[in-house]
Amino acid sequence: MKWILAKEERPPERVKVLTTTKRGEVEVFRRIDNKYWNNGAVVSESYIVAWTALPEPYRKKEMTSKEAIEVLEYTEPVTIQAAKAFEMAIGALKKQIPMKPRLRTQNLCAYKCAVCGHLLEEEEYYCQNCGQYIDWEEIE
Repeated sequence: MKWILAKEERPPERVKVLTTTKRGEVEVFRRIDNKYWNNGAVVSESYIVAWTALPEPYRKKEMTSKEAIEVLEYTEPVTIQAAKAFEMAIGALKKQIPMKPRLRTQNLCAYKCAVCGHLLEEEEYYCQNCGQYIDWEEIE
């Protein structure tokens, strides 16, 4: 991780900053005016000592479900409610990632959801039981 001194170059919008506050290292996702925000915490630009770029998914304006999960797992929630919300969001995002159905038995050509095991109708795009997105490509 390469740190750049803030006095040499102004931090862009999506960076991790090192501050002179008690918080020390703070992950930052957006800049509004001259303040950097992260989960409700505000860091004024005057407290920033150095900055470094965040991983690729953080720098993108749009991201896939897998990238959003990575960002949520990397981010430290500040409250118990935020931790529960992150957990729920990760669960919902995982359901949007297509999963192939599993063959129920070798004798029957019946498929079940890879997540919950619910019996699927052919070409059903979402499991009726758990909501998992089903990927039927390359299924004979």
